[in-house]
Amino acid sequence: MRRSTDGFILYATISLLVLITLMVGTALFVSSVNLRSASDNIRVSQAQTLAEAGLDEAVSNVWYGIWGTTPPTYYRVATYKSLLLTNGWAIDSSSQNGPTTLGPGTYKYTTQRMADSSDLAVHFRVTSTGTLADATSRTIVQDVYVGGGLYNGISYAVLTNNANCVMCHAKVRSTDALTGTSLSSTSPYKRTKFATLDNLQTRPGQEDSSLDGTFYTRGDWLDGNGATVTSSTGFKTTQVAGQNNITSTTKNNFTPVDCSVATTCTANQNFYTNYPKQVNVAAAPFNGNWPDGELPDSFPLPVPDANGDRVIDQTEWDSAVTNSTSLNDPDNPPGSISGSMKKVASTDTLSAGGFPSVSGDSLATGYKGNVVLDGTTTPITLQGTTYIDGDVIIRGKVKGTGKIVARGNVYVVGDVKYACGTDNHECTGTDWKTASDPNSDFPKLGLSAVGNIAVGDFETPRYGDWSNKNFLETENSQTAADSTGTSYTRGGQTATVPGMAWREATLFNRLEMKKYFEAKANGVTYKPRLYKFSNTSQFVFWNSTSDEGTDSYGSSYWRIDPACSTNLTKCPTSTTTTLYMTQSSTGSNLKATKSDIQTFIASAAVYTVAPSTNWVDRSTLKQMYLDSVETSSRATGAFRFDGLLYSANATFALAKPNVSNACLRTSYGCSKTNGSLEIRGSLMSADTGILTPGSGNAAQTNPSFAVYHDDRLSSFVKLRDAQKAGLYRSDWSLER
Repeated sequence: MRRSTDGFILYATISLLVLITLMVGTALFVSSVNLRSASDNIRVSQAQTLAEAGLDEAVSNVWYGIWGTTPPTYYRVATYKSLLLTNGWAIDSSSQNGPTTLGPGTYKYTTQRMADSSDLAVHFRVTSTGTLADATSRTIVQDVYVGGGLYNGISYAVLTNNANCVMCHAKVRSTDALTGTSLSSTSPYKRTKFATLDNLQTRPGQEDSSLDGTFYTRGDWLDGNGATVTSSTGFKTTQVAGQNNITSTTKNNFTPVDCSVATTCTANQNFYTNYPKQVNVAAAPFNGNWPDGELPDSFPLPVPDANGDRVIDQTEWDSAVTNSTSLNDPDNPPGSISGSMKKVASTDTLSAGGFPSVSGDSLATGYKGNVVLDGTTTPITLQGTTYIDGDVIIRGKVKGTGKIVARGNVYVVGDVKYACGTDNHECTGTDWKTASDPNSDFPKLGLSAVGNIAVGDFETPRYGDWSNKNFLETENSQTAADSTGTSYTRGGQTATVPGMAWREATLFNRLEMKKYFEAKANGVTYKPRLYKFSNTSQFVFWNSTSDEGTDSYGSSYWRIDPACSTNLTKCPTSTTTTLYMTQSSTGSNLKATKSDIQTFIASAAVYTVAPSTNWVDRSTLKQMYLDSVETSSRATGAFRFDGLLYSANATFALAKPNVSNACLRTSYGCSKTNGSLEIRGSLMSADTGILTPGSGNAAQTNPSFAVYHDDRLSSFVKLRDAQKAGLYRSDWSLER
């Protein structure tokens, strides 16, 4: 029995020794494998780092290597593409570099220029391989793009190049003010932003305007004579300097901060002059940090302008539509519009009456032709981004979430208001409280034009029976004399002053002329943009000094026949013409010959304010406004637009008062708008001509121009500046 027990113990002991030997052997084997695996991982990681070094060098070559050692201060895609060809980088061309020794091994890479991407960006594909001395290698691939960057100007309530008449009787605040929420330190309103990329011009002490937030200008604050303004008792803010929201209704004078002195240009001030451009922010002393948020340098067209000529040709338009419908543009998914509408082919004309009589129609993005959208009875329903290759006329209620991009002009002939609830009622303050809820179906509308936007009765002459649809500017019926006694022909009916839109277009043309000849004097190329009021009108740069307005309309006095662009005899008759580039003819001026003027006109992108084709005549357009606004069925009140208005060109808006010489009409009474305009959204336009004189009301309590900024649109509408070049890299992928 004992012998048996001893045998069992011996067996167990041997078995245990064998198990221990196996465990130790396994541990040693696993350790060896782990060491080998760790060593392999280190080598692979080193090879990958070498490959990434190749990517970085390739990117440097196709960016800095193309611009040279002294790149321009403003990177343009068109310039970059031209330099690519100069350097032998045609589409499908490629280059191989390496191997280059770096640390434990070498890297080599191939760079190939692919076909431009769907949004017209330059596209490179880089394949880079890192290799160690023991032949361990890693190959990675990356796509590199040089194209336009996102435009970040949509966070402004109002953004324009120059503000002149705009701030005469205005009040700008957040849509928080529509909700009925009491304003206090515990329930503040969001501050609003109003910016001009050039100058602010007002009549100090006469503005009667207020802003619940911050004003930005790249230039100076000027009066009607061009003199610098430092403060005004008529232009107020409720923002306390140093605070980033609005906690009180108390109105204070602005405290201008000059950003040419960086130490004083700090965040949360209520007025900035000489606000820096992007190139200035990139350098010291700002070092890439905006003082109080980004302010764009320009207004990109709502469709990428690949060649930078300020005109969207058919190829550029079709590319934008294709980019949307193929889902390559996630910011602009393909859209549709449904409701009451009239579709008018580009070769047809609008029938009598103008507005559709039945509802239930629809159109999809890419529609070619003009369209009339009427949400008076049934709201217009929007979805996605709808591109329309023509003009758009719109009035009535809208619902849904959508953007409309018109290749032509947009005419807002009647109130456009959001519809809420299943009963499509006009959205109330209670509804606005839900607007910021991501689960809310509160509407969003973005209305963009490649051309111009006209709101309300935009072309009424200053004097005369403005209710008469036939009493419109004819461009050739009125004569006047300048200060030298020379007679000129200009727009407007006999014995009337031209309408606001005509005079504002004159101002904008003169500003473009100034930019062009100043750039030329400095050896810089500038592509001007000019306005004509209609297809039959001439380019006008002058109105009589007796014409009223904040602007000094008489500071230049040219009327130029479009034929001047090809016929010197049609240019101004003097051998050398003085260009009055300043507010006063005694200031610094430039000279231009007939040939200079001819080159200037021929080089300009031209946009008409009236419809560019004959699909709708101007008297019909005027009657559509009268039928929408000046009717007994419409209650008296401000002309209203809910949503975002965006144009890289001009936006014109006019609301006639119900008093004074504007009330000459006898059959319908005075204007139902009371000379007022209200926007619940935002206004972004390179040139802004708005006249809302009110009816003698106090603007700071009852403004004739009111903007309630809807900051939801900041992320809703995204534009790409196709002319400003930026470098973008996708995540790299492993080839092997």
